[in-house]
Amino acid sequence: MKNEIFDKTINWTAIDILVHGYAYSAEVDGQHWNITLNPDFPLEPLYTLHLNDKNMLDFTAWPEKWTIKAEKG
Repeated sequence: MKNEIFDKTINWTAIDILVHGYAYSAEVDGQHWNITLNPDFPLEPLYTLHLNDKNMLDFTAWPEKWTIKAEKG
């Protein structure tokens, strides 16, 4: 599953973590995907991927096919 997720081309939007609770957000295949930054890094992986608000995957290296753009407004 990890490779399948990391092989997707995803355009993430950087969002206000204080407002939304997540650092990055994307719509993928009709699902809401979000990423949080883990405060205990480096004792734990830097990021956690959430699919429809469920913790799915922890990781540290940002996948090459993923890009980030700034939130508008």
